[in-house]
Amino acid sequence: NLINTRMPVLYSMCEDAHFSEQSQMLQISEAIHLIVQISRMPDFSRKITHITAIEGMDTTYNRIKLVDIFRYSPEKGYYATGNKPKEIIRRLKSRGITLDESIFENN
Repeated sequence: NLINTRMPVLYSMCEDAHFSEQSQMLQISEAIHLIVQISRMPDFSRKITHITAIEGMDTTYNRIKLVDIFRYSPEKGYYATGNKPKEIIRRLKSRGITLDESIFENN
């Protein structure tokens, strides 16, 4: 996982920066709100396979809490996972952007 594994490694490569693992995770969770993952399919095409929200820190495991909102599978196509990205919805509403929240329902 890029966010919980590789990003801390990148932080450690900077000799002048001395951040604790917890402060690294906090910085990442506050700076990034949405992750769009693209994967190569067996036919060599590329598809968006996950749209994931960052929902803050999971203090129990000292990791960033990632919640998939939408996924793609060759069998089902694109589908909602049923998870509503509360913080993203709140931010959109605060900017006067209306959103039909039923798009997040898993049908």
